[in-house]
Amino acid sequence: MPPDLATWPLTVRSSPPFHGLLGLAARRRLLRAVDRRRQPFVETVAAAIGAPSAAGWTIVSRRWTDTGVLVVRIRRPGAPLLVAKLATEAEAAAALDRQAERLQSLATRLRDADLRELVPAPLGLTTAEGVRLSVESAVPGASAVALVRQPAERVRFVAAAFEAIGRLHAVTSRTVVVGDRDLERWVEPHVDAVERIVRRRGDDAADRIATRLLRDRLQAELHGRRLAVGWIHGDYWPGNILVADGATSDGPARVSGIVDWDLAADHEPAVQDLWHLLIFTRCLAERRELGRVTADLLMAGPGTAESRRLDAAGLAWPARGDDAPTAILLAWLRHVGAFADGRQGHSPVWVGRNVRPVLAWVRRAWA
Repeated sequence: MPPDLATWPLTVRSSPPFHGLLGLAARRRLLRAVDRRRQPFVETVAAAIGAPSAAGWTIVSRRWTDTGVLVVRIRRPGAPLLVAKLATEAEAAAALDRQAERLQSLATRLRDADLRELVPAPLGLTTAEGVRLSVESAVPGASAVALVRQPAERVRFVAAAFEAIGRLHAVTSRTVVVGDRDLERWVEPHVDAVERIVRRRGDDAADRIATRLLRDRLQAELHGRRLAVGWIHGDYWPGNILVADGATSDGPARVSGIVDWDLAADHEPAVQDLWHLLIFTRCLAERRELGRVTADLLMAGPGTAESRRLDAAGLAWPARGDDAPTAILLAWLRHVGAFADGRQGHSPVWVGRNVRPVLAWVRRAWA
């Protein structure tokens, strides 16, 4: 059993659409608990992974993620770094559970040692005084977010990131002919999620028409097509991609790690990861929101002046010809569907910036 952490009066609770001050207070209390009771905390981590002792363990850093997870890096004498992730809200706790399960499943598929080094290994999962705690191995490197805001570095990074995730796709993918069951997995639940968002906005007939068009057109475009499917990361953006420390323009960019696998899944179109990366790299580079960037990409199309500009800026198209709009929409749909019932999907601002611009394109292009 983990040591008693009775000084942590926190409970895992359901996360309402707007957790507000209550959620912030819980986060502050958790952070204070880690800072003030470091030894009981590292002993809890040691118990979670079955280590006999936490002697000499020290906290290197801690930070909050946008999804409400406290990430703590721990140094152990003579052993690799650990990453402990803590959640006090049900939504974030569920994400930790999903990631542990996904990483465990994925580990059985990764035979290549170099590829395994990019992916954290799940080491332990427990609950201590209502706080969900997940422990995994640390992968080296720093977030690529700052890198992609530099045009010269962005070109090198995108190429390296495509190559890294392409190795995962290569060892797990197979080619299928898309059938009804595939559409039920890739299209139906995510369009349903968009419809829930639209219903929350009230009687918006134009958006309801757009969701019907989106469903019908994607089903028609995909059914019977041959696609490469396999494991995907599901949230492949520069914030989840680590690059080797000290990478400069003097040499090729090197991806040293890929983190946060809670949205990973098997039997998914591999091209979704590539478009997800491209869309969010452009969001960061241009400091714009997902929906507007996605709509611009849909309007640009391969072979246009806009697509040539993207190629020159290191935002190359991972799909050509008529495949591009379908792949872009699949990537966008999957992301929106993942957040539709959380705080983002209940926020009119988030919906206005990330959902409505794409639905507007669907109406204009497909009505």
